[in-house]
Amino acid sequence: MNRYIWASMMGRAYKVVVLNIVNLFILAVLLNLACLPLLPHLRRPLDSIAQADVKAWLQNWDRDLLLKLHPGKSYEDIVEIFADAARVHVVYEPFYEHRYPEYESKTFNVHAAGFRSIGKRQGPWPPPTDANVVFIFGGSTAMGGGVQDQDTIAAALQSKMRAASGKDNVFVYNFGVSAYQSTQEMLRFTLLLQQDIIPTTAIFLDGLNDMIIWNGEPALAPLLRSAANIVQDGVTQDSLGFHIGRFWARLPMVEVADRLAARTVTPSPFPQAELPTGAVDDSARAEISIKRYLSNRRMAKSIGDAYGVKTVFIWQPIPYYRYPFEKEAMTMLDAMPGTGNRYGLRAKYGYNVVLSSYMDRMRSFDGFHWCADAQENSSKMLYVDHVHYNADGSDLVAECIMEKAFPSP
Repeated sequence: MNRYIWASMMGRAYKVVVLNIVNLFILAVLLNLACLPLLPHLRRPLDSIAQADVKAWLQNWDRDLLLKLHPGKSYEDIVEIFADAARVHVVYEPFYEHRYPEYESKTFNVHAAGFRSIGKRQGPWPPPTDANVVFIFGGSTAMGGGVQDQDTIAAALQSKMRAASGKDNVFVYNFGVSAYQSTQEMLRFTLLLQQDIIPTTAIFLDGLNDMIIWNGEPALAPLLRSAANIVQDGVTQDSLGFHIGRFWARLPMVEVADRLAARTVTPSPFPQAELPTGAVDDSARAEISIKRYLSNRRMAKSIGDAYGVKTVFIWQPIPYYRYPFEKEAMTMLDAMPGTGNRYGLRAKYGYNVVLSSYMDRMRSFDGFHWCADAQENSSKMLYVDHVHYNADGSDLVAECIMEKAFPSP
C-alpha cells in the first residue's frame, strides 16, 4: 500500500477518534451540568428522612393493626413518632463504637451526654449525688424504638420507683442505643464510671441483640472497617487509582445515578433490619453468644462492685417466646423490608438454648432476673413492630424489673 494512502487513512482515523473523544467529553460536561440542578433535591440531609419515607414503609402494614399497636394514637401521631426517630442517626464514639448525638424533636429527644430523655420528668445532668440514680443500658428495645420519650421503659420505671418510694429524688437515665449488645453496654458503663459519673443502680436489658449478633462484633463494625481501609489506602498509598475513584464518585451525573438507584429501595426506620440472617437455629453459635453474654455480665458486675453500684441484669421478653400474640408478631416481621427481616428469629431459638442448657447457671448469677416470660398471660399486644415494645410493653418490662430487682419489703 502506498505510504501516502496509509498516512491519509491514519490521519482520517485519528481525526475520527479525536472527534469522538471531544464529543464524549462535551457530552459528559453537558450531562454533569444538567445534573447539577437536580442535586439539591436528591442530596437530602440525613435529618430529612421523614414523613414521606416513613409513610412509604408503613404502607406495608395493616392500618387497623397499626392503630391497635399504638393505643390512643392516631395514624398521624404514629407517622410523627417513627419520623422523629428516623431523623436521628448514630455518631461514632471511641471504644463502644456509636451513640446518639444531641437531638431534639417532639417525640424523640437525646441529651448531649448521649441518653434519651424520658420526658418532662427527666433528671438533671450530671445526676445529683444525693439522689437514687438508675442507668439503663440496652439496645433499641431499651431505648424505645417506635414510641415517644415518655412511653419508654426508663420513663415507666422512674414513675414506678417514685411511687414505691414516695420520693421524687429518683432519676432514671436511658442509655439504650440501637443495635447495642452486652459488650458495648459493659464498655459504656465502664467509661461513665471512669468519668466519675456513678449511679446507684445500673440495669442491663439484654437477650435479643446478643442472640442476633452471633459474632459479637458491634453492628457498625463492617462499615467502619471498610471506611478505615479506604482512608488508609488513600493516605498511605496516595495512589492515582484512589484519586481517580474519588473524582469519579463526585461527578454530579454519578451522584445523581447513585441517589436515584437508592430511592428504589423501600426505606425502613430500622437499619438493622438489613442484618444478614443466614441460619436462625444454630445452637452452637447461640451458645457462643450466651457464653459471651455471661462473661460481659461478670465484668460489669465486678466493675460495679468496685464502685459500689448495684448491677441488675434483665433477660428481656421478645415477641417469639411465650407471647400470646406471636402470630401477629410474625405478620409484622414479614412486613419488614429486606432479606434480613427474620433476624429476630435467632433470639427465639437462642432462648430455647438458654432454657435447655444455661438457665440454672444464669439464675445463680447474682443480680440476674428472667423477665422473658412476663408477657405470657398478657391480654394486650405489647409491641409496635417485630421486636420493639409499645407503651404497654414498656410498662410490663418496667413492672417486672420492679418485682424482681426492687421487691417491696
